[in-house]
Amino acid sequence: MAEDSRSIFEKVCNSIKKHKFPPGLQTPNTHSKDIESLIDRVISQAHSEYPRVEGDRDALKEKVKQELKKENLYIRVTSTIQAYENREKVYFDEHTQLKRIENGQGLRNLKWRAATTFTIASIIFFFYWLADCLEITMPLSRVAL
Repeated sequence: MAEDSRSIFEKVCNSIKKHKFPPGLQTPNTHSKDIESLIDRVISQAHSEYPRVEGDRDALKEKVKQELKKENLYIRVTSTIQAYENREKVYFDEHTQLKRIENGQGLRNLKWRAATTFTIASIIFFFYWLADCLEITMPLSRVAL
């Protein structure tokens, strides 16, 4: 038996909810202010580390990454983004599968309707042919000129 839209929607919701946000919550705890403060922290960290690495760009990147990975804010932001990416992947996978199922159902409906229409028309034409062979007048068998 085919699933109805509500059960498919609930299945998608349950599969998305399996991917939790950082502390195990269903809603994210990272906001735009946290991202702005993370950017500010990156800028200040890069500014303070620049003289120590003597202008080496790659060393500066690694030093700033190491310092940021120690902070809770960076971990929260990255894990929230990862949860969003996982949820989006599940959503699009389910959406693609649902679209494939619906296209298959539409194609089966089209074939079934075409077959039944052709069958009914063939039966009607058969009876009109049979009536013509037996010389029985049927409605619409001969149109008066």
